[in-house]
Amino acid sequence: MDPSGVEKVAILLMSLPEDQTTKIISLLTEDEILDISRAIHKLGMVKAQVINNLCRDFLHTIEHQQVVGGEYSAKHLIQKAFPQDKMPHAMEEIKSPPGKTIWEKLSHCDTQDVLDFLSQQHPQTIAIILSRLHPEKSSIFLKMMGHDETYDILTRIAKMKEVSVDTLTHIEDLMKEFIDTLCGTTNSHSPQTYVNHSKVLATIIHYLGDDIDENFLKNIGEKNPDILKKVKPFLNHLDCLNHLNTEDFTHLLNTIDMRTFVKAIKDDPCYMHVMQHIPQEFQLSIKHMLARVQPTPLEKNFSKKELLNHLHRLSKEGHLSLTLTQDIKS
Repeated sequence: MDPSGVEKVAILLMSLPEDQTTKIISLLTEDEILDISRAIHKLGMVKAQVINNLCRDFLHTIEHQQVVGGEYSAKHLIQKAFPQDKMPHAMEEIKSPPGKTIWEKLSHCDTQDVLDFLSQQHPQTIAIILSRLHPEKSSIFLKMMGHDETYDILTRIAKMKEVSVDTLTHIEDLMKEFIDTLCGTTNSHSPQTYVNHSKVLATIIHYLGDDIDENFLKNIGEKNPDILKKVKPFLNHLDCLNHLNTEDFTHLLNTIDMRTFVKAIKDDPCYMHVMQHIPQEFQLSIKHMLARVQPTPLEKNFSKKELLNHLHRLSKEGHLSLTLTQDIKS
């Protein structure tokens, strides 16, 4: 017996425990369920060897199959699980950080992004926000602020009285605007009022070149240490890797020291995108190297800088499918 596509699905579902089969069936459309049911009805007795061969082929396919996530894949899944009228809200939810309230969502945003957002607010607004986040999270933000600013915020929290509903509503609107813009869910017709200027400045510095880069950082560190403190976390930011496709990664990995690349991406948020889009011939060796290397913070920062400089050279020479100016988006 050489089962067809629908018959293979029918056999696999019949081989699973009933509770797992029920969960899978609940995700299928009515037409798909009918097709599978017809196949089951016609099957009769299926030999154990056929089931074993089918399961082995299925596992072999999974082991050699690349899975690509992203907005399209998520949208395709949501279309099957949600009614059409709930689609827009569901898509906004998966793009935004986890949490039922705007306060919970803010707690799950990138720490440096939140700090940059807070730095643009009035000290009293910062005090109100931090007084309503989890104390452990608030302490992280305060540790990243200057000593005088931290003392001022703590004093304001200590003296704080009941906050009016109107004030809280206004602050929540600011937070929602920040999160929507950060996650790309802002209405495309409305002006973008939140821009992560620290990230923008860091990207511009990279494009100035190494000589100007070092001189500028030295001067700004002497004259405006607070600005340097905000910009530094973004100087070795690997967001740009999320914009590269498989062809870009092929050229990159053929022209860079592999240990430098591995040290740079280890434990970085870009890791998942990188592993999904690098060519298959590189995946095994990179996974082995990632398991072995344990770069120090200094080695990691150096490797990131080397990787970014190499990427910008490739971009300028036209070896990448896009220019890396996309980094500056918040």
